Amino acid sequence: MDRATFDEHVAQARPVREVDFSNWDLSDADLSATLFEQCRFDGAALDGADLGDSQFLKCSFEHTSLTRSILHSTAFHECRFVRSSLQHSHLTNATWYRCDVQNLALHDAHLDFTTFSQGSLEDILFNRASVDKLIVADAAVGRIDFSAATLTDCVFNECDLTQAVFSGAFLCKVIFVRANLSDLSFAGLRLEHAQFTEASLVHCDFSDSVLLQCNFSKANLNRANFQNAKANNCLFVEANLGMTNFSDAELRQSLFVKARAEAARFSGSNMYQANLTEALLGKALLNRCELTYADFSNANLEAADLTESTLLRTNLHGAKLRDAALTDRSAALDDDGQRLANERWTPRPQS
Repeated sequence: MDRATFDEHVAQARPVREVDFSNWDLSDADLSATLFEQCRFDGAALDGADLGDSQFLKCSFEHTSLTRSILHSTAFHECRFVRSSLQHSHLTNATWYRCDVQNLALHDAHLDFTTFSQGSLEDILFNRASVDKLIVADAAVGRIDFSAATLTDCVFNECDLTQAVFSGAFLCKVIFVRANLSDLSFAGLRLEHAQFTEASLVHCDFSDSVLLQCNFSKANLNRANFQNAKANNCLFVEANLGMTNFSDAELRQSLFVKARAEAARFSGSNMYQANLTEALLGKALLNRCELTYADFSNANLEAADLTESTLLRTNLHGAKLRDAALTDRSAALDDDGQRLANERWTPRPQS
C-alpha cells in the first residue's frame, strides 16, 4: 500500500489490514477513527499524530516514536510495544487489552482514564507524567517508574508492584486493592486519601511521609517504617503491624482497632484520641507517647512499655496489663463496672 492509497483508506474510515508501515514517516498524520489489524509500525515516526477513536488489533510497535501524539478513545488489543515512546502525549480514555508492553516511555505525558488490563507491563516510565484515573487490572507488572509523577484517582487491582518506583511522586485517591508493594519506599512523599486495603506492605518505608486520611485496613505492614510520619486520621483497622516502627509519628485520632501490633514501636509518637480497641500490643513500645484520650479498651498490653507517656483520660477498660510498665496511671480511666457487666452478659438458655 502506497501513501496515497493509505490516506484514502483513512479519509474514508476503511479498515487497514496486514500493512507494513515500518519506518514510515507519519508525523502529524490524521489516523483517527480507523481500524488497523495486524499492521506493523516498527521504527515508524507517528510524532504528533492523531489516533483518536482508532483501534489497533494485533499490531506491532517496536522502536516507534509517538511523542506528542493524541490518543482519545484509542484502543489497543493484543498489540506489542517494544522500546517505543509516548512522551508528551495526551491519552484520554485509551485502553490496552492483553498487550505486551516493554520499555514504553511516557515521560511528561498526560493520561486521563487510561486502562491496562490482562497484559504485561515491563519497564514503563511515567516520569513527571500527570496520571488521572489510571486503571491497572489483572496485569503482569514488572518495573514501572512513577518518579515525580502526579497520580490521582488511580486503581491498581491485584497487581505485583514490588518493582515499582514512586520517588518524588504525589498520590491522591489512589487505590491499591490486594496489591503487593513489599519493600517499596514512600519515604518523604505526600499521599492523600490513598487506599491500601488488604495490600502487602511488608518492610515498606513511609518515614517522613505525609499521609492524609489514608486507609491501611487489613494490610500487612509487618516491619514497615512510619518513623516521623504525619499519619493523623489514618485507618489501621485489623492491620498486621508486627514490629512496625511508628517512632515519633503523628497519629492523632488514627484507628488501630483490632490491629495486630505485637512488638511495634510507637516511642515518642502523638496518639491523641487514637482508638486501639482490642488491639494486640504485647511487648509494644509506647513510651514517651501522647496518649491523652486514647482508647485501649480490651487491648492486650502485656509486657508493653508505657513509661513516661501522658495517660490523661486514657481508656484502659478491660485492657490486659500483665507485666506492662506504666510510670503513672492515676489520670487514666480503669475498668467501667457497668460496661464490664454488659460485655460479660449472655442470655439465659431457654428452658
